[in-house]
Amino acid sequence: MKNYTHQLKKSYLTLVFILGCLLLHTDLHAIPKEVLLTKAQQLEESLIEYWGVDKYTAGYIRNKMTPILENTEYHSIIDDFVEKSKNLHIDFSSIKKIPVIHPEDGIYKSPEQHVVLFENPYVRIFLSSTKPGVREPFHMHAWKSLMVIIKPTTYEIETMDGLVTTGYWPTGVYELPPEEYYACTNIGNNEDECLRFEVKN
Repeated sequence: MKNYTHQLKKSYLTLVFILGCLLLHTDLHAIPKEVLLTKAQQLEESLIEYWGVDKYTAGYIRNKMTPILENTEYHSIIDDFVEKSKNLHIDFSSIKKIPVIHPEDGIYKSPEQHVVLFENPYVRIFLSSTKPGVREPFHMHAWKSLMVIIKPTTYEIETMDGLVTTGYWPTGVYELPPEEYYACTNIGNNEDECLRFEVKN
């Protein structure tokens, strides 16, 4: 009887150990999914609240930012974007005429690389993507913006006075002032992708 009780206790402890391992395994795999969901919700809510987009557009932008959402090392980028968006203090309550878009704007001069996703009298959001070896002609961006680089590459940038520089911007959020005329060529090995959130002023 004593041996039977000892064996039963040993089997019970073994079962508890196995169940504990299974639960631990499940939790470890569930955490990233929960974090991903939280960050995605945080991103969508900020787009709706601070940029005035509709739910469909917010969902589309979220999907475009999947490479950032799926990498926990990049989650601080989401926090940075939300904070910078909040600090812009865009006032959607005021009545505002639709600003005239400059004829040298990127969406006119380089429409294949500048695809508008959302626009109203206050903001404009577009997706920018350039394949390796492709040159964007001279264009400008008249409004300040937040630029979220999703897939980085290396660019050769040329200004109107003939100055040529090379630049690489890692995945992240960048605050940009209005930009004068420039042309750029993707000299990297991959197609880049970024989202630009412009504030009309």
